[in-house]
Amino acid sequence: MQQQTDLCHSIVDQAVVLASRSSWETLRLHDVAIALNISLSDIYLCFADKEQIIDAWFDRADRNMLQLSETDHFARLSVVQQVEELMLAWLAPLATQQIVTRQMILSKLEPGHLHSQIPALIRISRTVQWLREASQQTSRFPVRAIDETVMTAIYLRTFCCWLTDRTADFQQTQQLLNKQLKFAKRFGFVN
Repeated sequence: MQQQTDLCHSIVDQAVVLASRSSWETLRLHDVAIALNISLSDIYLCFADKEQIIDAWFDRADRNMLQLSETDHFARLSVVQQVEELMLAWLAPLATQQIVTRQMILSKLEPGHLHSQIPALIRISRTVQWLREASQQTSRFPVRAIDETVMTAIYLRTFCCWLTDRTADFQQTQQLLNKQLKFAKRFGFVN
């Protein structure tokens, strides 16, 4: 089982590295197989297609965010600080390959690819749900629906800013996130 998990991680790593040398669009799974000295069947055991590799890339971000929530340091933060740190922790593993990550997102937005776009919407919702769980948001319907909408907007605006942020340590993204969270707190959306 661990060997299979390691193989799947290696496939994601190699796919991202190869894409960084050309682009996500031109990446072929055959090239990943050659680079890892494995077969396409080995890749298929982990991933049915490139879309699933993208999902695995973003799963790393989700796990990094959740691992942060398990630290002693995290428990001592205010809810606003927790959400800010969770968002930054979510972005951290993606930061090593910002350009490839942007290319992955653009591939999901390609017109006519509903098979990619609908799961992408579900992924956004899932990440926001984990973000809310990790920061122990407790609102109930109908307030929860509003809170989720606000959190989704904060997440999407932050991520979209990050995708093109060329400032040192993504300062522009951090400033935008901080500004949005202050606004949300002022109106009671992040408690």
